[in-house]
Amino acid sequence: MECDGPSTEDLLSQLNLWQWLGVVLSPFLLTVLVLTVVFTATGGTSPIPQLSTGIYSLLSVFVVVLLLRRLSMTARTELFPIRPPTRVEMAVTVAAALVTILVFDPVATLVTNIFGSGNGTVDSFDSSLGAAIFIISSVVIAPVVEEFLFRGVALNTLRSRYSVAIAIVGSSILFGGIHLLSGGLSGVTSATLSGLVYAGMRIKFENLTGVIIAHTLNNLYWVLVIGGIVPNVVPG
Repeated sequence: MECDGPSTEDLLSQLNLWQWLGVVLSPFLLTVLVLTVVFTATGGTSPIPQLSTGIYSLLSVFVVVLLLRRLSMTARTELFPIRPPTRVEMAVTVAAALVTILVFDPVATLVTNIFGSGNGTVDSFDSSLGAAIFIISSVVIAPVVEEFLFRGVALNTLRSRYSVAIAIVGSSILFGGIHLLSGGLSGVTSATLSGLVYAGMRIKFENLTGVIIAHTLNNLYWVLVIGGIVPNVVPG
């Protein structure tokens, strides 16, 4: 039987801020390293479709599983609270998903147009393997592991040292930053704004379930758009 370990605050104080943030960003940084090695070896050609997405997803899962195995039950419960959402939380969850799609994504497109920057890589379902990697990574893996890392570890690491406002903004900027490779300026803007909402929900309800659902709905919408199943309501 596993004994309760130290509280979250005690645990977060055992490592300094940069060490914890290094844990959060390690999947992204390692993905960049792996891609650099692969593209150097292949002359810039990707050996499989959606290579960066697949590598990032696998590394994120590895880091989260490692954290879950090493943390005590007490720390896991406090860092990653998962319980059925209330009706109010579900209402906020649906509203958050709509806001990220109908408000933040158009804002991100506008910012991109103003600065004349690209939108990052263009995802497509040209191959069944690429489609499978993209769908599983975007709809199944990313909403869980990214919420655990950014609204779990990053948010609480910053909150244990600074104000709630700094924790919300800081974790959201980090969350936006990891979308640079796949989404360009548009992805960074949209993810940062979405991160503010997700972090606010995490603080308000002390629960990751609603945040994960909102994140999933947003990603699912874009998967359906890319697959041509639903129309794109965001102006280009």
